Amino acid sequence: MARRGRFRKAGPRAPSGRASRAKRFAAEPMSLFAVAQRLAAVDPETSEQILLIGCRPEAAWSRKEQDIVLCSTSRARNPNLAYLPGIAFERGLLAFTDAAGEAHDGRELLQASDIYVGLHRQVWGRLTEDIERALTSRYGPDAFELLLEVGRVNAPAPPSSHFRQLVAGTPVPLSAADPDERERRRLRLADRYGEARAVLTRVSLTALLIVENVVIEGIEPSFLRAGQVRTANSIEAQEAFVAGLRALAEHFGLFDKRANDRRKDRRTEAARERIDVV
Repeated sequence: MARRGRFRKAGPRAPSGRASRAKRFAAEPMSLFAVAQRLAAVDPETSEQILLIGCRPEAAWSRKEQDIVLCSTSRARNPNLAYLPGIAFERGLLAFTDAAGEAHDGRELLQASDIYVGLHRQVWGRLTEDIERALTSRYGPDAFELLLEVGRVNAPAPPSSHFRQLVAGTPVPLSAADPDERERRRLRLADRYGEARAVLTRVSLTALLIVENVVIEGIEPSFLRAGQVRTANSIEAQEAFVAGLRALAEHFGLFDKRANDRRKDRRTEAARERIDVV
């Protein structure tokens, strides 16, 4: 007589390593084409590998290819790869050595670009709402929507029409915040933005142009294009870009903050050593 409990009913088998990797990838919302596009700016070879893998059925991927996909997907999630200054930082183009011989990886420059574009958006980024409020107060609540219905404003705007770019699309609802207080805050930020822009102008007009093109307009410079041959013009543009961001970082006091953090770390370490001695 067979001993009870010797044989168990077969249940679902645990997924193999290959199957589990496939399921993990299936749960990722990023497509392989999006992964390849993000990695192309920092690692063209891996980007090409991802495209080749993605052209074949998932069931045909080898374990090595699955590992490449998972690793690349994780790497492509780096938020810096979603915008041009971040790509420049990840490629090491913002790194520099200061007058004291200290090497910087460029994180202060990246932070300076974020602050600068933040100021620009706070000052100029709500023009659509301003136009809507002005037209509503002057011509009534339906004036702005009527303006949007005139002509093909939802189609790509002709280059000569800057106003269409401000009003095209669905109107945003009027803010419930006090518009007068928002305007006072905007004017204060406009002073800060104007000061930062003057800093760039003092570096050079080239620095002003390249920084605003990259940071605000999102125009890809030649020195960031994958596989682009480096020329004297591209090197000059990169140097102007770094010089402009470095001047902004100094203006915003980001290097002082780093020095203060180092001093704070040294004081904390010294306090710990005193405690250990006691």
